[in-house]
Amino acid sequence: MKFSVDKKNLLQALELASRFVSRNSTLPILENVALIWNIDTLELKATDMNKYIHISMPAQIESEWAITVNAKMLLDAIKVTDSEEILMEWKDDGTLLTILSWSDKFEFKWISINEYVAIPEMEDVKTLELDSDILSKWIERVEASIPEKSFTTIITGMLLKWKSDYLAFVWTDSFRLAEYRINQPVWEEFELVIPKHTLSEIKKISDLAAAWEELKTQLQYDNKMVSFKYKVWDFDILVKTNLISGQYPDYEKIILPSYNFKIVVDKTNLEKAIRKVSLFSKDISYFVKFIPDEESLIISSWETDLWEWVTKIWAIFEWETVSLWLNGKSILDFLKYVEWEEVIFNIFDSEKPILIKDQGDEWYRFVIRPLKE
Repeated sequence: MKFSVDKKNLLQALELASRFVSRNSTLPILENVALIWNIDTLELKATDMNKYIHISMPAQIESEWAITVNAKMLLDAIKVTDSEEILMEWKDDGTLLTILSWSDKFEFKWISINEYVAIPEMEDVKTLELDSDILSKWIERVEASIPEKSFTTIITGMLLKWKSDYLAFVWTDSFRLAEYRINQPVWEEFELVIPKHTLSEIKKISDLAAAWEELKTQLQYDNKMVSFKYKVWDFDILVKTNLISGQYPDYEKIILPSYNFKIVVDKTNLEKAIRKVSLFSKDISYFVKFIPDEESLIISSWETDLWEWVTKIWAIFEWETVSLWLNGKSILDFLKYVEWEEVIFNIFDSEKPILIKDQGDEWYRFVIRPLKE
């Protein structure tokens, strides 16, 4: 059996598919990518049993066949091959897949497609569309802060929460929380928790779709899985992932209905001040202290026998406010994605959660707990 394919197209497809194979599996088949030749398409499938990808691309093929081969080895071979056209040749006795070009020849053992893991089917599927660029943008904002591991497994994922007139992207690590809402009317309210390990893959493909001016992503879900469908280049791409089961924390309870104090500060000045004092608070959980002082906000490091750093920035106070100990690194993580020039701190007292907002974006909310001195 022989088949030729454009190197660029195959390489693009393999680079996406290889992100979904298992890295440390005891089952060799999970390190493989499935190659399925149909009459007019080449399909690639890959999975680590938690997330799945299916790529379909146009191809001119003489006969149908299917095999699986180690994804990393195949990708590395295609990358270094000089020819722009790749010839694949294999025997149907389960021995070798040969990759040929004018100057190179690579041979791999392949495993029968009969041993490969099927992509699970979904039942009672619900469907809606999302903007690809918005999906990518908010995954970027939450992904790095979602904990890799936790005694509470449910918070190791991003919550997508649909209410009657909006969609919320939410994450928390129990000490801080971020929520972003977009206007997205839906017929049915629901919650999905997508695991952290899949978010970067969804973001990458969403970026490609947006760059290709395919601005819509089709999302489908049932009670166990969620899928994302894309059209990128000439590829049809389907990504599926298992959902994290369980009840996500009722995070809205910690966002208070009203606050007693408010501080408005310039984002750039605040970021610079926190970075200064954080040089002296790295070893003590990045503790920084906010001290209101007439028309300025004093920001200081934790005082020790050896040092203390104090700086101040201009600020606006609404009502008399209080001094606070906060985690400077958490605030910097929030400021990284603030697009407006001013940031608002809404404060109830020195103990209850503080709501921080982007002055120019009322839909982006960040909640942080004060620290005890």
